[in-house]
Amino acid sequence: MPIPYGRQSIDQDDIDAVVETLRGDWLTQGPEIGRFEEALAAACDVPHAVAFSSGTAALHAAAFAVGVQPGDELVTSALTFAASANCGAYLGAVPRFADIDRTTWNVTSETVLAAGGARARLVVPVHFAGLPAPVPAIRAALPPATRIVEDAAHALGGVGADGPVGSCRNSDAAVE
Repeated sequence: MPIPYGRQSIDQDDIDAVVETLRGDWLTQGPEIGRFEEALAAACDVPHAVAFSSGTAALHAAAFAVGVQPGDELVTSALTFAASANCGAYLGAVPRFADIDRTTWNVTSETVLAAGGARARLVVPVHFAGLPAPVPAIRAALPPATRIVEDAAHALGGVGADGPVGSCRNSDAAVE
């Protein structure tokens, strides 16, 4: 069955929740954000989650938080949205692109290393189309000082070899 890219499933409960928020005192902050962050943290089996205005903003903040500096290198998938590379470019890093495995649509530890991952400050593996990237293998192949931020925007609810996608068991952060 094909994945309906660009289509969403919205039911009456979703509509009612939006209307309730629009009629409330808080449009962009408030108690709904806290409940969302708690639910997301529980779904990913992590102690904390922080809501951002977009995945792009969250990736940028994560790259900043792990210390990306001008001149650093960042490796990410060649099959991704621009934000996976731009998060480092915004901070002056040089993006490098790793090829994907044709059967999983994800980078591998080998393709990350071939793209320069061993000298990169940051690697951003992308969990593509709900398929978890091999983050444990990527972590094992990289020097300890290399930071990993998972771009999990395409795989919320997925489960990989190390647990729920976004669990950060083998990464420094994840953006869902």
